[in-house]
Amino acid sequence: WDRGLRFGMSVFETVAIHEGRPVFFEQHLARLRAAAKDLLEIDAGTLCEAAKQLPDFGEASGVVRFYLTAGPGGLKDPCVQPMGFALFEPMEIFAGPGDGLRLGLSRAPMAPVPGGWKTGNYWQNLRALQAARREGFDEAAVAGLDGSVLGAATGNLFVVKGDGLLTPPVASGARPGVVRAWVVESVGAQELPL
Repeated sequence: WDRGLRFGMSVFETVAIHEGRPVFFEQHLARLRAAAKDLLEIDAGTLCEAAKQLPDFGEASGVVRFYLTAGPGGLKDPCVQPMGFALFEPMEIFAGPGDGLRLGLSRAPMAPVPGGWKTGNYWQNLRALQAARREGFDEAAVAGLDGSVLGAATGNLFVVKGDGLLTPPVASGARPGVVRAWVVESVGAQELPL
């Protein structure tokens, strides 16, 4: 009866694990807690604290996805018994410099999620990625209903222009993710004009 599974009433964050160590862990948990407060209308402090009890990944690399769901109830019921779970997927995620990724353009416009939160209703992103891969691309650039570029289907998007980096603006619906914030702050990426 979990509404996260039944209706997509859940939020999640994806944390990279590099050689057994989580990357930007505290920032992802803060974003998860903020998403839960905004969309599920709960204080997920206890669930986020429980997420800190990570297993020993040894030297493994991959991603761990932390989900918070609205728990049991009907569509109109308040979230009084939220649920949380985590999934680990081993993979090599830091391959280093290479040939880059082949980027296709999704043909279907997307309605951005308010706040740019990652929710259990992630199907439009995955459909864009699947379509791009069928056409021989690694990732898809996605656009909003007005045609403005939001980012990649499953990540943030940066464009190299001269010596600088440009990224879609948050005001257009781009996801203000943890890695995006780090790149903007540490490298000085600028937002594209609206």
